[in-house]
Amino acid sequence: MKRTLKVRVGSVESALDRFEEVWSKAARGEKVPAEHVLTFVNLQLLLRTLTPARWTLLERLRADGPLSVNRTCPAFRARLQERARGRETARRAGSHRAAQGRARLGRLGRRAR
Repeated sequence: MKRTLKVRVGSVESALDRFEEVWSKAARGEKVPAEHVLTFVNLQLLLRTLTPARWTLLERLRADGPLSVNRTCPAFRARLQERARGRETARRAGSHRAAQGRARLGRLGRRAR
């Protein structure tokens, strides 16, 4: 299912007018398509809120389709590749064994829950 996010600069009144129009259609029993709109009251607020990193994320989502934010992180992608090759499991198992050994020696305490 493809969803489009519309980013606009407009007044609160125009956003409320759009809401009222959709509400009226729904009240009359008309089918109203879903619309995802992000409205900023002025360009300054839009540019302050949508930082370069957020613009990059939006461009990535537009190009690749729906992704979790974690999947856009290079470290997360590297971990997924390791898991696909079967390396991550061995690495984590080794870390777990090392932590158990340190715990037995008293160098690593366990937290009380």
